[in-house]
Amino acid sequence: MKFLPALIVLALLGYAIWGMQRTGGRTGSAREKALVIRGIAAFAVLGLIFVVALIFMPNRARVLMMLPMFFVAVGLGKAWRDSRQRLRRAEQERVDLEKMKRVN
Repeated sequence: MKFLPALIVLALLGYAIWGMQRTGGRTGSAREKALVIRGIAAFAVLGLIFVVALIFMPNRARVLMMLPMFFVAVGLGKAWRDSRQRLRRAEQERVDLEKMKRVN
């Protein structure tokens, strides 16, 4: 019962990393694939540190650590989404510029 929260977090971490790898396989841009690889590495390292901390901390510290870690995870998720959208917009602008050159 002591390791149940850590196992749940580890399962969620594995699912998030698997989802990122799937996303990386579907992207076409080399810059976006590089972003996916860096994101997977960062999330994996931070997630493993969090799981190890959950295992070795006393009960009260675990509960106190959950709230800041939740906000960190949400912030990283938003940063991930914004950076992917920025890369896609930049790629789309380059494509639109090439189309305009062809028309004229």
